[in-house]
Amino acid sequence: MGVHFINGWPVGMTAQFPLSPGADLRGGYRIIPVALFSGLLIFVGARRGARKFLSWWRERRLS
Repeated sequence: MGVHFINGWPVGMTAQFPLSPGADLRGGYRIIPVALFSGLLIFVGARRGARKFLSWWRERRLS
């Protein structure tokens, strides 16, 4: 599990077994907390955005 590199270029976050020739997997299980934190930030941002949009929409309809 980690960042998948092919010929030195990052191509994605993955857990791949067995690795193809020329591929490298870096990061290991240290990437899991980073991914969880990033996902939580996206979730919180989407929720806040939706709540602001809905409050704006309701105020617009009432006036």
